[in-house]
Amino acid sequence: MSETFNLGLPFIDGAQAQKHVTHNEALRKIDTQIHAHVLQRDLTSPPSGPQESDAYLIAENATGFWQGHDNEFAVFQDGAWAYSSIKAGFTLWVIADDMLTVWSGVEWLDFVSAASVPTQTDMLGVNASPNQTNKLTVSSEAILFNHAGAGIQQKLNKNTTADTASLLLQNGYSGRAEIGLIGDDDVQMKVSSDGTTWQTALKIESSTGTVFTPEKPCICLSRATNIPFGSNVSELIVFETQEERQGDIGLNAAMSRVEINQSGLYMIIPQVVLASKVVSSGDGWGLEVRKNGAKLNPTRTGFFAPNGFSANGSEMIATYALVRFLSAGDYIELVVDSIQTNANCLGASLDIAHLG
Repeated sequence: MSETFNLGLPFIDGAQAQKHVTHNEALRKIDTQIHAHVLQRDLTSPPSGPQESDAYLIAENATGFWQGHDNEFAVFQDGAWAYSSIKAGFTLWVIADDMLTVWSGVEWLDFVSAASVPTQTDMLGVNASPNQTNKLTVSSEAILFNHAGAGIQQKLNKNTTADTASLLLQNGYSGRAEIGLIGDDDVQMKVSSDGTTWQTALKIESSTGTVFTPEKPCICLSRATNIPFGSNVSELIVFETQEERQGDIGLNAAMSRVEINQSGLYMIIPQVVLASKVVSSGDGWGLEVRKNGAKLNPTRTGFFAPNGFSANGSEMIATYALVRFLSAGDYIELVVDSIQTNANCLGASLDIAHLG
């Protein structure tokens, strides 16, 4: 081996004559390659009138004296050009560009300019590879943003109201929960089981601060048409109007049965307005909430005492509230019972709301 592996410095052979020549050649190479700098890096042929120690990085497709020395380091020494091959990891300062550049083994990669350490980069990866969408990508067990002497804020800024600024939680790169300003300026919390179909679990209106739970089951039903019935009968209420509804709760096709699709605690508020036809001792009537066909309100409740009506044609309103646990698949019905008296059901309503 006649020279060093990295910089190609010539060795002095044993018993070599004029050792100073070999030694000085090595010093010259060290002088030009350590803390190396070049005047330019875009020339393909030697400049006219080079000065002693002028150095250049030869561009590709070189011609003239530089032909065959693409991407090599050329120094004008003793009236001739001396060349050095560049290896991966070599760095050069390019005076014309005020730029520090490093050779990757394939191409020159600019690292830092003389103006300053870079304050902006197009993409950055920390233990991960960034891309055009995720220009900052971090792969880590945890991420810490610490205060600098007082408080700290993390800011997500969107362009317009219709855009999104949110925190997206994923499982296997598929969305499962999203919190933020999603398509408007209201704070929303959405969830998904597959990353495609989303449900809004919570919404805070930006203009009022009002909190909504759009997917929590709730239904409000009413009937305004008179239902006449005789004594000692039970009448199933068929509703006419669905005034309000949200979440996965609804009516059956006959409009007489509320179908529960989500288990939990529910508040149930029934109400009926009755008008008497006959008033006598022992008259009475009751209001039942039935779950799956069985009476849900406590035994012997929902009935008025005899002579509950003050006079023939008088009206009465019955209502109460229940809080009960209902399971998905249960159904709720409203039934009016009469004892001895004939009456008219002038109207009815049923409100059911999921409490949690």
